[in-house]
Parts: sequence; C-alpha cells; structure tokens
Amino acid sequence: MLGKFQSVYRALEDFSIFQRLIIYSITMWSTNPKMVIPVPKKELAENRLLEKLKTGNYLLAFLLKVFTVLFLSSSFTKAGAQYLLKEDFEQGKSLWTDEVAKGKGHSKVIISPVGLDNTKALECFFDRADLGNESENKRSEVRLIDTLLTSYGQERWYALSMFIPEDYPLKAGKEIVFQFHGMPDKDMKEIWRSPPFQLNIEGGTWWNAQVRYDTVDVVTCNHCSKECNKCTLPVNDLFEFKRKVKRGSWSHWVFHIIWDPRRDGRGFLKAWLDRKQVISYQGPIGFHDKNSPYVKLGIYYYNGLDGKWPNDTPKRIIYDRFWVGDEKANLELMSYKPTKKP
Repeated sequence: MLGKFQSVYRALEDFSIFQRLIIYSITMWSTNPKMVIPVPKKELAENRLLEKLKTGNYLLAFLLKVFTVLFLSSSFTKAGAQYLLKEDFEQGKSLWTDEVAKGKGHSKVIISPVGLDNTKALECFFDRADLGNESENKRSEVRLIDTLLTSYGQERWYALSMFIPEDYPLKAGKEIVFQFHGMPDKDMKEIWRSPPFQLNIEGGTWWNAQVRYDTVDVVTCNHCSKECNKCTLPVNDLFEFKRKVKRGSWSHWVFHIIWDPRRDGRGFLKAWLDRKQVISYQGPIGFHDKNSPYVKLGIYYYNGLDGKWPNDTPKRIIYDRFWVGDEKANLELMSYKPTKKP
C-alpha cells in the first residue's frame, strides 16, 4: 500500500513541494479519511508540516484540505494546463514547410542527431553563396501555419531552445532567428509586412527583439523600419536588452503572449532567456488580420550585403523543443528541464 501511495506522490514531482503536499493529501483523504498519510522520508526533512501529517494529525490535514479548496484554486492552474504542441523533431519536420534560399543551392534545413539530451533536432544552414538581394535568397527557415497556436485575443505560452555553434560568424550583420509572421488580407489588398515579433542576433554577438503593430484595419505599409514615411503610426518597439549570445551552448527561451493590435486591448509580450526575464511589454501587438500570426524557425539575413561575413563560414543554428501551452500554462511548466538519467 505504501508503495502505491509513494508512486502517486512521485508522479507529481514537477510540482512544488507545497503543491504536491496539497494534492497528495486530498487524494489520500478522499480514499480513506481515517488513515495516516504515509509520506516519503526525503520530504519529511524538507517540511515540518509533512512530519505532522505523518504522525496522524487528522485535524491539520482536514483544515489543509478546506484551505486548499477555498483559497488555493489558482495554485492548480498547472494541473489543467494543456500543451497545444510538443515539437521535438523526433518524427522529422512533417509539420513544417521549408523556405530556403535558392541561390546556388548550398543552404538547407535538415533533421540533425545533435539535439537536446541526445535527441533529434532541426538544423538550419545558410550559406553566403546563396545570398542575394531578393528576400527569397536571404533565408534558411521552416514555417508552421496553425492559427490554433497563435489565435488573436487568446493567451499563449511558447518555449524554444536554440544552439548557437562556436563558429557562428561574428560581425556579420543582423539576422532574424525566430519570428511570428503576419498573414496579410489579400482580398483587402494588404501587402506583406515585417513580422509583428522577431528575435534577432546582431553582429553574431547580441540578442535583441522587435514588436510591430498597427491599429488600422487595413495595413498598406510593410513596417520595416522607423524611417518608413508611409506608416500610420510610429514603428515600433525595439527591445535592446543586450543579452550576449552564448556560442557553443543552448539558449532556452519562453514567451508569454496575447496577440491584440488594439490600443485599449489586452496585448502583451513577456520573454525569458534561461529563466531570466528580458522582455516585459504591454500594449498593441500584431495587425488586424483575419488569420493569426504563424511561427517561423530559422535564419533570415536582412542586414544587406555588407561584405563582412566570411565566405567560407555558413551560418548554422540548431532548434529543438518548440512547445506551445494554453492560457493555463506557466513559466515553470514551459521551462527546459534536462532529461533525468536512469
């Protein structure tokens, strides 16, 4: 019997000690209100409250149950959270569509065996030989179109891990390495615009990011820069948080977003890099499109033909663990945790 209860307790190991205590106590109490609740010895040392439960303090357990039901319902949001997508690329990239520079054909997107915890991953190569003035020849990306993942007005969580190799070129302009791209309403003669959110690597050295939006119904400007004289409002917000890129290691990102282009709306974006918050933005984000933004992973080199990028060094980034959570998710749920070794 003790083994059974311990297995239930360990199944909740992703929760905090206090949350596990509450859930475990209610579960055991509903099974047999008169029983003494067995608790693993390891936890006894961590919390005196558990010691009292172990010795049969039924009144305390009952009060704890009532307190939980009445006041701590918000603590259980994780229990009801759902992953809308858990993409680890173990089954290839069938959910994604390649968008790779045509040029001379050196750029490519492949499934790589060098992912997190010795798993598979997505690897994007962009070779300077394919670089051209056309936007089609400045990229090595994949796109995922699924409006359920990025619906306007709905709260969403996203997690993504990226590996920047040691040989990633320095002083080589700026590239987008992760973005949410808008889908223009062609029937209203809208044009393609720059992304409503993009994460950049600048000069191979610094992370920064940009939010774009417009409050009008029909957008006729591409919102590409602050110098644009066609925009209906100033463009837009560049987050120069200047966090240095760690070459030769993984960077783990979590994003919390509500897409809403209204001035009086609920729009916001928060971002964490390796569990440290780097963006906290409240305000309009996105455009008044019929379809929600879609996700793009990979390299889009948009800083022009600057000639600073060594010809013999392709840009290469590895992507893994792109997860999407609903509005009940949280930072703890979406953050990367190394796979436990047996």
